[in-house]
This record gives sequence, structure tokens and C-alpha cells, in this order.
Amino acid sequence: MLMGIKLKYAAAVLAAAVSCSSAAAECDLAAISESTAAEVFRACRAGAEAGDTASELNLAYIYAIGKKYQDAAKWFRRAADHGSADAEYLLGTLYLEGKGVTKSLSGAAGWFRKAAEQGHAGAEFSLGTLYASGLGVGKSPAEAVRWY
Repeated sequence: MLMGIKLKYAAAVLAAAVSCSSAAAECDLAAISESTAAEVFRACRAGAEAGDTASELNLAYIYAIGKKYQDAAKWFRRAADHGSADAEYLLGTLYLEGKGVTKSLSGAAGWFRKAAEQGHAGAEFSLGTLYASGLGVGKSPAEAVRWY
């Protein structure tokens, strides 16, 4: 069992670790063997530093759960640069809320658009909402409907 950390955090760390790709086998192994959260973190970080997109995304989740938003933004950006729609959406959310990055509604819209163009439902809804309200983009009911 993971000891010394909150159950919610432990569950999130393990969920992230288990979803690491086969390129990050150490990350999977760390979760399966019920190692400490620190070991899971180290394994996921190693995969992320090796350029594994799933590990980059999972490391970003771990940082976000720990409210280390600047670190989360860094790793979401790396995963987004590798084409992860989830990372693009979550990076857009950080820009929308100004967590770990300078708040930018147009920046949020840009990241939401990238994810939405890949069919990410949350990003489509968020982008539609921005168009409906005219936040960070020109107000456009037609674009809002397109993305909703």
C-alpha cells in the first residue's frame, strides 16, 4: 500500500502510472508493485524525460494534483507538442485559469482549438463556450454552435 500520502493523491498517482505506455514500462512496474509514490513519480519522470508522451502527460497530472502548476504546464506543453489532445486541452485550462502560466483567454482558445480539432469533447465544449461569450475570441454564435 502507498503510505504517508492522502488516498485521493495516491489513487491519482497510481491511475497515472498504470496508464503509462509500454515505452515507460518502469512506470507500470512501479505501480503494479505498489511501490511508494516517490518511486512512481521517479519512474514516470524518467519516461517523460525520455520523451514518452503518455509519461509526460501523467507527470503533468501528478504535478497538477500537487498544485505545482508551473511544472504541470511544462509537462502538459511537452505532451501537447507531441500531439496529445488531452494535454492540449489541459494546457488550455491552465491558460484559462492562469495557473502556472500567465492567464490568457486567447492562449486558452488556441490550445482548446488544437485539441478540439482532434475531436476532444471537452475542448470542443470549452471552445464553443469561448465563442458564445466572446472571451479570447470574437463572439460568434455560429462558431459556438460548430464546436458545441
